Amino acid sequence: MMQNVFTKTLYDLRWTVLAFVVGLLGLAFFIVYIYPSVANAQGNMLGGLEPEAAKALVGNVALAGTPEGYINIQLISFAPLFLAVFLIIVTSAAIAGEDDAKTLGTLLARPVPRWRILSEKALAICLGMLVIVAALTAGAVLGAWIAGVDISLPKLAVAVALTVPFGIWLLGFGLFCSALFGSRMVAALIATGVVVFSYMLNSSTEFVHSLEQYNRFWPFYYYAWGQPMTDPIKWVNVGVLCLAGLIFFALALVAFHRREVSG
Repeated sequence: MMQNVFTKTLYDLRWTVLAFVVGLLGLAFFIVYIYPSVANAQGNMLGGLEPEAAKALVGNVALAGTPEGYINIQLISFAPLFLAVFLIIVTSAAIAGEDDAKTLGTLLARPVPRWRILSEKALAICLGMLVIVAALTAGAVLGAWIAGVDISLPKLAVAVALTVPFGIWLLGFGLFCSALFGSRMVAALIATGVVVFSYMLNSSTEFVHSLEQYNRFWPFYYYAWGQPMTDPIKWVNVGVLCLAGLIFFALALVAFHRREVSG
């Protein structure tokens, strides 16, 4: 019997979270662990690129051929995309998925206000996200430690954990799409399109400088994956992503309050 929306959502997410924890912990461990075996090939590859291309990949040409540069390319730059897969799946199911399954009416029939239903779902998803990021961080740190990679383990952990602000933004945006649109597929496609477009736009600005004026309106501009292990944390960027996530969550509350149950 469902005690509250928070625990029910956690229960429903248990296998999804476990799958992502196991998969991403293993992936992060493998990526970092094999660095000593591929270090020379990585350095030679980056050394043959134009400065703009190398900067787009590692964020700083001086990092080419270093553990920091390798981890930037192979792990840090893709970490938010790994997290996005989980968040898009679960946020699209939060409201639109309930409607598709014809269970939203049953959920709303409980004597619980809508703002609390959505808030408890958001908290459960956020907890699952934090567990996944912790696993991703642990895998990277464990791989570096066992392989003896010459890198600061605390800085590596912080660099991977910096995916959390991006996750907060996507959590809010994903719930907004789920509450606004009547179809889970539509909500997921829109969230996926925004993430992919933002990622591609941010990657292209090193080659097409005229795009920089538009890039600042998209989330990947504020996800400082270029030099996270060598530069200070950009707290303004962290704040912008977290604030954007809260704004979209507030919009999701409004959309959910106005939503009518289909069927």
